[in-house]
Amino acid sequence: MPDFEDRIQVWRRGLLASGVLMEWQADELEDHLRTALAAAMTEEQSALRAWRLALERTGEFELITAEFKKEQPMNPMSRLLGIALVITVLGLLLGHGPGGLGLFLHLTSLICFLALVFGGLVASFGLKRVGQAFRASMLGSTPLEIDEVSRFVEVFRTGQRLAWTSGVLLAIIGLLQMMANLSDPGMIGRGIATATLSLFYGALLAEFGFAYARQWLENRSCFSAVKSGD
Repeated sequence: MPDFEDRIQVWRRGLLASGVLMEWQADELEDHLRTALAAAMTEEQSALRAWRLALERTGEFELITAEFKKEQPMNPMSRLLGIALVITVLGLLLGHGPGGLGLFLHLTSLICFLALVFGGLVASFGLKRVGQAFRASMLGSTPLEIDEVSRFVEVFRTGQRLAWTSGVLLAIIGLLQMMANLSDPGMIGRGIATATLSLFYGALLAEFGFAYARQWLENRSCFSAVKSGD
């Protein structure tokens, strides 16, 4: 349909100018427009009428980009605001009391816990892929390709499992240390600290770290998934 090529290209450029759509999405929408235009022409419509019908069936680029913006994931400022709110509430809860935040810090347990979790991630996926997953979850809000998101989401699913598993494993070790040294009050205290704080670290990192990061990535893929299914 050479008579309509200029109009189609102007319409396509309008789609991409917003910065909301990806190239492959514009390709699919352009194909819908061409199909609607061909159908309108077979209905013995005039050229102008056929073009208007095709736009009605496909959508003006302003309306399409507006709909896509509604599905766009949260912007980074909203995410940072949510993170700040969670940290503030946790800080107030943990800092309340005679022990303050220091009560929840056991350096040996924390180092062992983090080594198990992130060592397991690197052993499973490699340092490069783990780094890419963290960067993708924290930086930017533009849509990602579905297969790319799937690869990164798997890193955080594994991290969530590793956080819980490492917390439970260190808790068992702490309890074993305590039971093996019931005659030593110092070892009893150390064992209880290792057990309880390891579970605390596991829950915190799994549900407030890896689960949030996974959701941020899945949000970035929802925009593409919803529109690719239209």
